Amino acid sequence: MRKALTDLPNQLDDAFNTSVERIDAQPETLRAIAHRLIGWIVSSERPLRTDELTHAFAVDHGDEEVDEENMVMLATLLRACAGLVSVDKDRGTFGMVHTLAYDFFHGRYAGTTEIHKDIAGTSLAYLCLKVLKSGPCTRIDAMDNRLNQLKFLRYAACHWGAH
Repeated sequence: MRKALTDLPNQLDDAFNTSVERIDAQPETLRAIAHRLIGWIVSSERPLRTDELTHAFAVDHGDEEVDEENMVMLATLLRACAGLVSVDKDRGTFGMVHTLAYDFFHGRYAGTTEIHKDIAGTSLAYLCLKVLKSGPCTRIDAMDNRLNQLKFLRYAACHWGAH
């Protein structure tokens, strides 16, 4: 029993590394999507909803609006991650399939400047969208409409500086 418990962390690391190898064996586009999504999941300040992330990923630096055609479908995001990522059906948020997977990938991504630079840069690009140049909302219903239209706005505004 003691040996089995001692070997368990190595077996888990091997399993996660095998999943990474499966991700890396995919075409470049899917590989990049998977690494980016996992990096965002383990590095964000709070769990991100599926609509927030699909909106965030649809904005490139310099874009003036969310490119609806550039949105990656949820099924594609999940498939690219080789079973490592799941969606909490009740909250609609992305997460790692297990806390041990979160811990493994948090150690791999969260400390890297690259992922935080990506989140901060995407957040700032989102905050510079043309629709926001009209100024602040003066009514609550206008703010609600803006937040409903721009799914990643709340996260970008509140957390860009943490990255």
